[in-house]
Formats: sequence, structure tokens, C-alpha cells
Amino acid sequence: MQVCFTDPRIKSICYFSGKITGKRNTKGTMLTTILEPLSIIIITKNEEGYIGKSLDKLTNAIEVWGGKAEIILVDNGSEDSTRAIALKYGCKVIEDPYSSLGKLRNVGARSSSGLILGFLDADCLVDPKWISYCLSNFSNDKVSMVGTRAIPDLKNATWVERAWFNLFTGVDKPRYINWLGSSNFFIKREDFFAIGGFNEYLKVAEDVDLCNRLRKKENIILEKRVDTIHLRESKTLYEIFKREFWRGKGSIKSFACTFKATEFLSVFVPLLNFIILLSFLISGLCQKKIGFLFLLAFLFLPVLLMFKKKARVSSFKTMGHCYIIAAVYLFARTCSLLYEATLIFRNKVSKKTDSVICKLFL
Repeated sequence: MQVCFTDPRIKSICYFSGKITGKRNTKGTMLTTILEPLSIIIITKNEEGYIGKSLDKLTNAIEVWGGKAEIILVDNGSEDSTRAIALKYGCKVIEDPYSSLGKLRNVGARSSSGLILGFLDADCLVDPKWISYCLSNFSNDKVSMVGTRAIPDLKNATWVERAWFNLFTGVDKPRYINWLGSSNFFIKREDFFAIGGFNEYLKVAEDVDLCNRLRKKENIILEKRVDTIHLRESKTLYEIFKREFWRGKGSIKSFACTFKATEFLSVFVPLLNFIILLSFLISGLCQKKIGFLFLLAFLFLPVLLMFKKKARVSSFKTMGHCYIIAAVYLFARTCSLLYEATLIFRNKVSKKTDSVICKLFL
């Protein structure tokens, strides 16, 4: 079977029976699926402590890959030296201090020229072969989006970071997945704009929403040969609670937009957690035996999450750590769901009150 790219902006490379024929770059690395130009978009705000390290790794990956790439940095109003550092690396810098994360990424995409769009967080360090390996997956016409896992720097990680890694990376992730986080991925330009890009009205979970819309037509691939290091993982339980409380704020809106089963679970499981806890508190005052059963159910939910995520458990110690992380995660998402539901209820009451006042006095 022969697959060739014929677009004039793409170097033509042919695949014969799974073997790649092409030239090698100066470092002797085979150039696979060279798509030029490639556009990589980074969103920043006060990232001077990370952006230099990230761009060092990224420019090295571009050199190893051997093709042409543009780096577009969309800055959300930095007050430090972020933009100056980016300019030293030859980045195209766009300033937009008022937009949401989704809109910032769309601004970068609209300013790009690449057939493949790459999105990378400013606090992520990519592997030297990140581009080469990820782009090789686009030889399959049905693949529209490719990315890698984002993992903590395990050499310097706290027990919280390690436990999060063990819980949410799982024993083995499938190759075809439902969604990729916005920390690092590549997507075909035509597919990105065909689905309207990122939802600019979502404050969080815009990456999940994008993938849910994309999966209706195309496949999403997890590149498993390399990982991307995320430097700003939550290092304490309190940091995990704050992060997941923030992330959970968009779950109801995201589910309302897509009606996907994965989003339903992100709403249903925290709701179930709240119902069980409330039932325990109420029944504990009247029927202690029933209250004890609800307590067991409440304590068992983190175990179910560990099974669902196929947590990496090698000892009782790692099992205990994973359980604590799962419990904090569920508690944070439950609090976030209640907070979001309260806001929605208040908005509806406010609108009804305004309507009544208008009818009475206007």
C-alpha cells in the first residue's frame, strides 16, 4: 500500500508496506511525515520561570525533526519578561490580555500557516522526538489528533505527584483514546477549523469539549513512545483540591454542550458522592446501621475510581497514596459541582425576579 501527500506545502514521502522511505537529517534521524510549515501555539501569562526551559526543549525537538516550524506565542497580559524571552527564540508574539484560554488558542490558530497545528503549554518539556513520533501518526488519513501523556518530573516529584501519576496514567493507556489534554497535542488544520476550534465561552474543559466534537468524525491517538514532562503538577493535596475544584466548574456546561457519556460521568459521579454523603449525615441521626452502610459506600467510591483508572499499585503504600488522591479528587469535584449548580440556580432566580419586577413596575 502506498500513501503519498500531494499538497504543494507538504514534502512528498511514501510508505511502502509499513516501511518508510525518506532522507535523513544531519543527525541521522529518519524524517517521517514531514508536514511543512508546522505551527506550534503556546499560551502564556507570567511564565518567565518556565517558558525558556520549554522553548529550549521545543527548538531541540524541531531540530531533531528536521522540518520547518513557526512558534506562535499568544500572551494573556504578562507583566514579567515572558514576551522578551519568547522573542529571543524567534517566536511570533501576539498580545491578547482579555480573552479566555479557548479564544487565545483560536487566536494563535488563526494567525498560523501550518497544515498541522501543535498546542503546547508553557510549563511543559517535550521529548526530542516529540514532533517526529507524533507526526508519523498522520500517515493514517483517519487520524486527526495526536498527543502524549503529560507526566510530572518523577526524579524530583513529591509523593502527591507520584500518586497522581500512578492513579491517572493507569497501568496501560489504549492507543485510541477519547480525549487529549491541551498541554500538548497536534491536530490537522482543516479538522480544527471544520469543528469551529475551541469553545471560547468555556472557562475550563475546553480541551475535552474540542475532543468530543472531533471524535464524531475522526480518531484521536495517544503517542506512547515518548512522554511530555509537566513542570507545574500539583505538589500538595491542597493544590490538587484547588485545581480539581477549578477544573470541575465547566463539567455541567460541557455536558450540556456535548451530551457525551464521559461528560455525564464527570457530573454524575460527584453528584452520587454528594448524595451518599448527605444520606450518611441524615440517616446517621436516625438509623445508625443505615448510616454506617452509606459511610461504607462513601469510602468505597475512591476505590471504584482506582479500578476505573487502572491505578499503578505496587505496594500497600502506593495503594494508600492513590486512595487519598482519589478521595481528594472526588471531594473537590463534588464541591465544584455544587458551586456551579448554585450559580446556575441563582442566575435563573435572578432572571425570574427581574422579569417579575419588569411586569409589575414597567
